[in-house]
Amino acid sequence: MNILRRFIAIILLLTLIPVSSSLAVSSLIVSEVSDPIFWKNHLHDSGLYSILHTDQVLQDAVIESLISEEPSSDIEAFMEEAIARALLTNFSNPEWIEGTTVAVVDEAIPYLSGKSDSLTIQPELTSRIAPVLNSLEESLISDEFYDILLIEAWKALETDLSNLSISGIPLQISITEKAFIAILQSNETREWYIQTATILLDDMEAYLEDQTTVPPSPFDAPFEALVIILSPQIATVIDTQVERIFSFLPSCSLQEIVDATATNPSLEEVGIALITSTSPCVPPGITYPMAKELLNVDLEQHVSDLMSEMLSDVIQQDIRTDAEAEILDILGPIKCAIHNPPIVEATAITIPNTDTHSPCTSKMELEPLQQLAKTRNAYLPAITVLQSPFALPISLLLALIPAVIGSPSLRGKLKWLSGFAILYGTIILAAGGALWTLGSVVEENIATEIPQEYPTLSLVISDFLGTVSHSLSGELLPYGSLIGISGIGVFVIVHLARRRGSINSSQTEQ
Repeated sequence: MNILRRFIAIILLLTLIPVSSSLAVSSLIVSEVSDPIFWKNHLHDSGLYSILHTDQVLQDAVIESLISEEPSSDIEAFMEEAIARALLTNFSNPEWIEGTTVAVVDEAIPYLSGKSDSLTIQPELTSRIAPVLNSLEESLISDEFYDILLIEAWKALETDLSNLSISGIPLQISITEKAFIAILQSNETREWYIQTATILLDDMEAYLEDQTTVPPSPFDAPFEALVIILSPQIATVIDTQVERIFSFLPSCSLQEIVDATATNPSLEEVGIALITSTSPCVPPGITYPMAKELLNVDLEQHVSDLMSEMLSDVIQQDIRTDAEAEILDILGPIKCAIHNPPIVEATAITIPNTDTHSPCTSKMELEPLQQLAKTRNAYLPAITVLQSPFALPISLLLALIPAVIGSPSLRGKLKWLSGFAILYGTIILAAGGALWTLGSVVEENIATEIPQEYPTLSLVISDFLGTVSHSLSGELLPYGSLIGISGIGVFVIVHLARRRGSINSSQTEQ
């Protein structure tokens, strides 16, 4: 009978040991990973939140992926990089990333672990508007961008400035790029540009923050003030060149004067005819200032009128309407995305419409999310059991079954119980050791999975994964050690008690 009891107990022991130890290991691990604090603590300590903010190599790679390979102009190339850097700088802000990640963890972990039946993940973007635009403003008012603008302005105005004429008379002047840029680099012009750019970005911020429904328009810039600033400076350059041209004109011959007198009744008209003829000459006693007065030339006013005319052509109503509609098509979806960021739910995602600002959002059923929900429903009963506070006690209570069957005596039952505890603890210790080894292997080999040009990223990720594995191992090793040592302690006590009992029996017989 005792042999049969022991045989059954051994079978049960061999069967229940793997079951109970697996239950304990799974319960300890699931209890840890289903706690949002576990992930938040490890993510906070990992350095992942700050890596994009501090790793220049990684920043350059992200920026390179955001800009087009073939920009149409230097302005477009600069703007694309400036926008990319502004976005990266402010969306890589460690505090914002951590806050967003914490919100995701607080939603995702309870949902995945069955503590919550709903899932709603939506990042907050409105707080990034002002920092992004401030960073962009720094780029737009920089010397580098201003110099690019000056070159592009010269390309646009070179032909018009080189073909100036007064009263139908071509001036034949040539304003050089150097002279033109020197004019635009004046303190007054630079101050006008900075104020205009600042106002435009302030208007953009107000629009994106939903303080107004009117998008910003570059056509609202105070161009009249720019004309007032530039006209005298450009006129001075032109005047210098015209005076030089005038100085090289030949003096009028007697015959030229006689011919002009024959067809013009007044002396004034004679002078004008001589100066403006196809072969212009300078009448006797006429200086350059006198010639300008004679011709009623006001270069500053002439340049002002010309610039006003050019601006009028640029900002004519149909062009303005089309441009502002294009601005709305660009900024509208951005504003929509900021105030209606993607919402990830259990089986669907609501995303902003990037093609138009109306309608603003659309909801899509996503197969991956649906599959995740199905998988969650499948494993949730097991996860619920493993998270139960009774999981560990039940795994230990399984030890009582072979102990009760294995021996009729209390001493025998304790021996069976100690054996169960030793094996149970040993298996848990082995699982903990395996997890620790896995963490070390991950730390050593993760670098092979990440491009070598990102050593910091490789280090941070490997350290994070290794730390998570070691942390889980740290939950198993103390528990396994405690149970195993307890089993050894029970075994020793039983052995000593038996020995003491044998000694007492011998002494009694004597």
